[in-house]
Amino acid sequence: MSYSNEEKMNMLKCYTQYNNNATAAVKLYTELYGDRTIPSRFTFSRIQKNLLLHGSFNKNNTKSVRCKRVINEKNTIIVLAHLYKNPHTSLRIISG
Repeated sequence: MSYSNEEKMNMLKCYTQYNNNATAAVKLYTELYGDRTIPSRFTFSRIQKNLLLHGSFNKNNTKSVRCKRVINEKNTIIVLAHLYKNPHTSLRIISG
């Protein structure tokens, strides 16, 4: 479930108001914002954890960042030359 920053801020207020007691925070959040989707108690602690560790409500997803693949004649010749010299070399080693 995706929540807005305002909703996450409201969750964090409820969570800290009850000394990081997630169960009590869910009850308070339900009372104050019953018209919204009620998050699980784990969401409250995860929001605080992400804020403390990453400085943001959401952690940065660094695993999905990939290098742009560059294909040109020069790179093609270099790779083919490596493979010609050693056909058992992996592409991972060549590109490293």
